[in-house]
Amino acid sequence: QLVLIDDIGEGLDYERSTNLIQLLIRNAGQHKFQLIMSTNDKFVMNKVPIDFWSIVQRDKVTVTMINKRTSPEVFDDFKYVGLNNFEFFESKYFLEND
Repeated sequence: QLVLIDDIGEGLDYERSTNLIQLLIRNAGQHKFQLIMSTNDKFVMNKVPIDFWSIVQRDKVTVTMINKRTSPEVFDDFKYVGLNNFEFFESKYFLEND
């Protein structure tokens, strides 16, 4: 089973958005369904554990995924940098250290 939610935090205040994300992640783990959430909201990005992230890169017709499975060293090393999850994305840390 798959649940796909586009722009997960849109229209919600921080507290409701945070609670919804926690509920969805917990339920996905308990009930074994795949959860895909898209966002460009830095508060949402900071709330979702970076180990769950997949960053989609597109270069013309080539699409690649960057995540803990494809680049484990990048994700593991980032934990020691001291930045938040949004800064991982904004700084393109995942590209520079791959």
